[in-house]
Amino acid sequence: MLAIGMVGLLLRAGPQILIDDLAAFRALPRVWIILSHVAARPQEAQFILDYADAIGRRVDAISGAGDDPAVGYLYDFSDDERWAKGTAQTRVPLARPEEAWQCEGPVGGDWR
Repeated sequence: MLAIGMVGLLLRAGPQILIDDLAAFRALPRVWIILSHVAARPQEAQFILDYADAIGRRVDAISGAGDDPAVGYLYDFSDDERWAKGTAQTRVPLARPEEAWQCEGPVGGDWR
């Protein structure tokens, strides 16, 4: 089992950061993407899921309970060809600096 702790940055001023965060997981066969507090802006969650679906294969999903539950998606990012093709085809939305915000979660040491 591989436990990963990482800071998740959600920057409306720079959506490329979401793509850059996932690059750390290239070639890994089991990566969980956990999303929370997305009900108010579902397009942000959809952007990251669309990209993850393009670069990897969604294997499983789980969801919490409540009005705005956290959700988890298990991905296989081990297909190098799929990763390269998905990255080349992804269009990053235009930045909106007027709505910039940052969310930092806990981070745990070296995960590799």
